[in-house]
Amino acid sequence: MGKGTTASRRQKRKDFSGAGFLKIKNQFGHYSPQGKAWYDKMREDGNAAFEANKNRVNDDIENQLQVKLNGLKETWKNTGYNTEEILKLEEAWSIQTIKDKDTLKEDKKKVKSLRKEVQESFSSRKNAGN
Repeated sequence: MGKGTTASRRQKRKDFSGAGFLKIKNQFGHYSPQGKAWYDKMREDGNAAFEANKNRVNDDIENQLQVKLNGLKETWKNTGYNTEEILKLEEAWSIQTIKDKDTLKEDKKKVKSLRKEVQESFSSRKNAGN
């Protein structure tokens, strides 16, 4: 297993069986205090593993999005957008990338208006120099 990965159910069962835990567990009923303690501990361990995995995945996604955004900022800067326009483009990209089902329609309108505003500012600035 690699770093940060968890064992599959089959592997965990094999490990518990090899250690003799399953034989001991099976001596007690499901609703006995020992059985309840076993299942409660397994549930807690499973929930902790699930949360750790979910957090690891969310952090990975966040890092990927940040790398993508940094690349876009560099591209926008090289294109000729100023700092204020880049901030608006960043906001529009963030709204478009991270979707919220409740405000999807309003978000689309806001993204469109932000991009239009940036485009007008960019073109007016470029045309003013001619």
